[in-house]
Amino acid sequence: AYREHGYGGIGFVFTPEDDLCGVDLDGCLDPETGEIESWASTIIEELGSYTEISPSGTGVHVLVRATLPEGRNRKGRFEAYDRSRYFTVTGKHLAGTPQAIAGRQEELRTVVRRVFGEESTNGHTKPVANREPVDNGLSDDEIIRKALAASNGERFSRLWNGDAEEYGSHSEADLALCGMLAFWTGGDASRTDAMFRQSGLYRKKWNRKDYRNRTITEALSGKTEFYQAPKTVKLADGTERKIEELQPEEIGRLLSSVEPEEVSWLWPSWLALGKLALVDGDPGLGKSAMTLDLAARVSAGKAFPDGAECEPAGVVLLSAEDGLADTIRPRLDAAGADTSKILALATVPDEDGHDRLLSIPEDLGHMEKGIRRVGARLVVVDPLMAFLSGDTKSHRDQDVRRALAPLAGLAEKTGAAVLVVRHLNKAAANNPLYRGGGSIGIIGAARMAFVVGKDPQDENRRVLASTKNNLSMPPASLMFGLEEAESGSVRVNWLGQSEVSAKDILATPQDQEHADARSEAVEFLNEVLVDGPVAASQVKEEAEDAGISERTLARAKKAVGVISYREGEAGKRGKGQWLWKLPVVDLVDGDIKDASAPIKDAKGRQDINGGILNHSGGIEEAESCIDKRNVLRMPTTVENPLKDANSIKDARMPTLENVRILNECVHGYESGKGCYLCDPDHPYRRNGSVS
Repeated sequence: AYREHGYGGIGFVFTPEDDLCGVDLDGCLDPETGEIESWASTIIEELGSYTEISPSGTGVHVLVRATLPEGRNRKGRFEAYDRSRYFTVTGKHLAGTPQAIAGRQEELRTVVRRVFGEESTNGHTKPVANREPVDNGLSDDEIIRKALAASNGERFSRLWNGDAEEYGSHSEADLALCGMLAFWTGGDASRTDAMFRQSGLYRKKWNRKDYRNRTITEALSGKTEFYQAPKTVKLADGTERKIEELQPEEIGRLLSSVEPEEVSWLWPSWLALGKLALVDGDPGLGKSAMTLDLAARVSAGKAFPDGAECEPAGVVLLSAEDGLADTIRPRLDAAGADTSKILALATVPDEDGHDRLLSIPEDLGHMEKGIRRVGARLVVVDPLMAFLSGDTKSHRDQDVRRALAPLAGLAEKTGAAVLVVRHLNKAAANNPLYRGGGSIGIIGAARMAFVVGKDPQDENRRVLASTKNNLSMPPASLMFGLEEAESGSVRVNWLGQSEVSAKDILATPQDQEHADARSEAVEFLNEVLVDGPVAASQVKEEAEDAGISERTLARAKKAVGVISYREGEAGKRGKGQWLWKLPVVDLVDGDIKDASAPIKDAKGRQDINGGILNHSGGIEEAESCIDKRNVLRMPTTVENPLKDANSIKDARMPTLENVRILNECVHGYESGKGCYLCDPDHPYRRNGSVS
């Protein structure tokens, strides 16, 4: 037609009124060999519509019926237009491509998204999203049977047999089937791929890694629910049933069917057989001496301090702090123990044959054998924290309960009373329940709890007072003193009942309370943050579990110099989180490891006296601001030359011993005077030689 009317050629202008879109792939065609570069070949094959060679002879135009997605339309040698653009039509059809212009909205969207939005820095398609699949235990045949029997089974059947007629394109059908397979395989990308290859939709295009990965990734995107096999329960008669098959009358147990039992006591109102008990107290006040006295009474069948009778029985001792030969055995002898009935079980052999501390709950099997060996009715764990496994964080409620639940189970299984010893914290809490170290979950797991402390009326006298009792009325407090035995060892002398309560024992002057509480919070922060940054919300939650108030935590954070910073997408509400980390600065051969690296969204400032670890503001605002490289390196001076600054090594954050709460800087200098970091008049800072 254009020759008949004398025109030089035909062109087309894309407008909003038509449904056409043109994709221009420049410089992808070798005019001599006719070979097309792989990146362009992928797009041509994916769009699957009429394609012709461009006027230059080195590029191609692909025409599709679709609307170009919002956003960019040009990148490198790729261009796409659906309005306000003129394309010259050459009529030089590219062999192997369709003769007709096809509707390809989904395919165009996928291509554009990959080119402009989902291309990695090296130009390759992103791999399949890495996620942990849900193992539901189904075989391939079981998956197919369940999928066919599901509410959308007919649609699955058509797709599985290769019928893509109800979808706009073959690619959309592929995506739909992958979505179904992802659900039934528990989100397992590899298995989704393997099963898709068994379906009727499988074709040569699936072997292209970029297409396959893109389709599976999109199928998994946003999915949070996957098929899980129905859970089963074992009934009292030993049979297993699916939960949904149970009748209402088979759920739970009516209390009318429970026979009431009396509590079996080792020491009435103090130690119950088969239960977990707890005793708290500060170091050096006689906790261990008192528990050894009780162990001696049980082993020898001597009456308890309040006169209650005791039958002789075995005892298992787990002691991590006192020596067997110079402390434990002499104290037991002084208390009249039958040491043939007492087993020391603090260590167990490791895989190399060396002794290591017994670990709770991992080594409960060893404890059970020890209990059986001596017929123990009392087990003492002193102190508890020394025997918790390395993975157990004592301030985390969940960790503690996971460790102590099996220990309580061991007590119930063996019928022994298990008494664990714990040190007090420095918290300024009036409630004795919150004064023990670690999580509140420790005392929560115990059925009885006591505290040992100085008698407020006589500092040479000790008081054992009840703080919690779930099995009886709390017993009256008991007094005891510590005296020297003929052997020179410590012996407990019980002095009768006392009116002093646990609250009376733990009452301290307010100023000392605040200082102790802050010291405890400093220790807490050191423990929580020792392995690296932790979400601020998590730190606060764990501090609350440990009985540390937010105000005390804020003061400790400032004293330690904890760095807080935001991580995530800046400027997007809810897309980031605040993290806390310790201000650890390692000097190795005189160098600071990236001391000047900027902290994103950091909100800190240097104090007016120059101390980089001196902070102000609220708990979310106290921030370290280190903005000079090698800021901690001390330069040589004429007044006081340093022969070798590289001798400074292993600088660490201040410990409790050198963090002062009141009038000292965080590095231990009174009012910061003489501190290189905090004293602006320090000679090394006045001479201005810091780089």
